[in-house]
This record gives sequence, C-alpha cells and structure tokens, in this order.
Amino acid sequence: MAILTELRQRAGAALGRRMVRDGMWITAGHATVILCGILAIRIITELAPAAVFGGASLLLGTMTLAMGAGLLPLSQTQVRYHLQHLKAGDGGPYNRLIASYAAVLAAFFSVAAIALLLIWPALRAGASIWIIGVIAPWALATAARAVLIAPVHAERRMRRYAAWIATEAVLLMTCTAIALIFDPSIEAFIAGQTIAISFATLAFGRLPSKGGHQSAGHAEMAREARAQIVRYGLPFLPLAVLGFAYSQGDRYVLAATLDTAAVGLYAASFTIANRMATMVGGIMTDVFRPILFEAEGNGAMDRGRQIFRIWIVAILVAMAGLLIGILIFGDLIAALFLAPDYRAGARDVICLIALGYGVNMITQVVENRLLSFGVSSKLIWTKLAGGAANIALALVFIPLFGVIGAAIANGLGQVVMLAAVILAWVLTPRRMAVPRPDQPEAAMIA
Repeated sequence: MAILTELRQRAGAALGRRMVRDGMWITAGHATVILCGILAIRIITELAPAAVFGGASLLLGTMTLAMGAGLLPLSQTQVRYHLQHLKAGDGGPYNRLIASYAAVLAAFFSVAAIALLLIWPALRAGASIWIIGVIAPWALATAARAVLIAPVHAERRMRRYAAWIATEAVLLMTCTAIALIFDPSIEAFIAGQTIAISFATLAFGRLPSKGGHQSAGHAEMAREARAQIVRYGLPFLPLAVLGFAYSQGDRYVLAATLDTAAVGLYAASFTIANRMATMVGGIMTDVFRPILFEAEGNGAMDRGRQIFRIWIVAILVAMAGLLIGILIFGDLIAALFLAPDYRAGARDVICLIALGYGVNMITQVVENRLLSFGVSSKLIWTKLAGGAANIALALVFIPLFGVIGAAIANGLGQVVMLAAVILAWVLTPRRMAVPRPDQPEAAMIA
C-alpha cells in the first residue's frame, strides 16, 4: 500500500508539473494571439472604412459558418479519439481519412459558394465579383488547418500548438494589413487572412505518417472512425450553426436594420472585448480540457470531478478580474485600439460584450463537462436556446438602441445559454458519466 501511495503521489506531482509547463506555453501563445488581434483591430480600423470591415465580417462569418458546420464534427472527433487510434497503431491512416473528408468538404463548399455568389450578388456583402477568386484557397486553407491542428491539441504538444497559434496571429495581422494597404476592400481583407492561415499551416502542420491503405485492419479502422464521427462528431454540426446564431446573429440583424457600416463599428469593439475574454478562457480550456477528457476516458471519475471544480473556480476568478479591469479602463482601451471613426459608443459595447463573453467562458466549462461524458447531442438544445434568445433580443434592442442594442442582446443571449447548459448538466443522470459499451473507455472501467 505504501508503494502504491508513493506512486500516486509521484504521478500527481508529474501531472502538476506538466500542467504548469503546458499552461506557460499556452499562456504565451494566447497572449500573442490577443495582442496581435487587438493591434490588428487598430491597424484595420485605420486602413479600412467601417463599411469594408463590416462587410468582411459578415461575409467571413457566413463562410466560416458553412465550412465550420462540416469541419467541426471532423475536428472534434479527432480531438476526442485521436489518441485511441494512435495507441492502436493506426493514427496515420485515421488522420488521412479525416483529411480526405475535409478535402471533399472544401471542394464542395468552393463550388457551392462561388455559384451562390454569382447568382445572388447580395451575399457578397458589398464585395466585388473578384471575391470568387479567394473562395477556394480560403476553404482549402481552413480545412487543412482544422485537420492538422487537432492531433497537435489532442496529443497535448503545447509548445508546438502555442507556436502555431502565435505565428498565425502575427501573420493574420501582417498579411491583412498589407493587403488593405494595397486595396482597402473586402476581397483584399479575406485574401490576407487566407495567405496568413496558409503560411502558418504549411509551417507547423504535418502530414500523417505513411502506412498501409488496403489492409483489413485499415478497413475496420475506417468503419470505426465513421461510426465515431456519426455518434460523437455529427451533433457538432447543428452546434456550429446554433453557435453562430448566438455569437454572430446580432450582426446580421444589425446589417438588416441599419447597414454594413454599423456592423463594422460593432464588430471592431466586439472583437476587442471578445478576444480578451476568449484569451483567458482559451488558455484554461487548452490546459484543462485534455486532462479532463483523459481522466474520463481512463475511468477516473473522481479525478474528472476534481478537475472540473478547479476549472470552474479558476474561470470565475479570471473573468471577474477581467471585467473589473475593463470597467476601469474601458475608455483607455477604446482610445488605444480603435481609430477615431470607430470610437462612438465603443466603451459601452466593449463592457457589455466582455460581460457576455465572461458568461460564455463559464458556459464552455460546463459544456466540456458534458462532452467528457460523451453526450454532445445535449448541447444542441442549449445552443438553440442561446441562439434564439440572441436573435430575438437583437430584433427588440437594435431598433431601440442601435449598435449598443446589439451588445445588450448578445450579453443577455449568453446568460440564457448558460442557464440552459446548467439545466442540461443538472438533468444529466450520473450514470451517463459511465461510457457506453461501444466506447473504448467502457472496457477500461470494466
């Protein structure tokens, strides 16, 4: 017993050291992302009129929704099951299979998007006909990034992950600024983003190791992977759509009620506040989520509960500190990071969005707890509640308060979604924490 106790203590100490090391790398990576993201807002608002920034936000949002709805089931399945296939010796074929699905998705998206933009010019959000030239490269770069970064995250190679997202952030800021200097247009904005994503993915993404393609083992792996995508990943498709509704639906109501220039003013302030909150939440997610999933996957239910409690306390403290800082320095933040033409009402928008996304970061902790149980489908109804609330409230508050009304609607929508997620978690029977018989974790517990 003494030996077992000593081994557990050593394992716990090693886990603690790894959490600290991973946390340092993730903190550095996300700090670079937030710094570059906020600096980019200042640069872009100096170079691009509000109508261009607003139109680019609307068009990129629509494109991201369409691609993300297909990519999210693939990438989330990778994060959840990559290590299992790696341990089974078929990690290479598994990731190539996922990559082939993503390539087909990118091709289908490109054809459909180009056709729609040609047939329905209003979808271009003010961009010229030349926007069709960046659709396919953007789709390919986005798909490649999604399927290549997921294994890095699943394996908890945090040094590489942090370097990837930090380099990408620098490139996004630089390439977009250069593109707008030459041509302050929507198509130049998206072209700059595409070039940045492509360079970062080429620098840090790695193709899976080679392996046999025709073996019976590979065929069995392919069937198992498809089953995992359907069982675990497919519920993320409606989650992507509903997530878009609760996070960006207000922008489309704003465009319909006012114009794309109003969207640009809102999107600039929104991005500053959103990035601050998501940086803090993202650091904690990248540190805690792999550990939580690993604990649940190994049947360590007590350990999973402990990690969840620590995560909740940490995010509450961090979000409270962030909100206090923004309330005190909101005017200074707007003056530093927004061009003069974008500052009207910016402080109020930044404070409201920071509050809303502080709530959202708490929501994501509870969502990941449900995901660690393998019940991703339960999140569909919570996202539906948040998305419906955001759009409904936007329809009420935007005509009354304009851009600030969009921020109010977004914040209240986040509160509604948190309430729905907590309700789903409370109503989830604790027996669901035990993996189903068709999941590999069940064998470990048995």
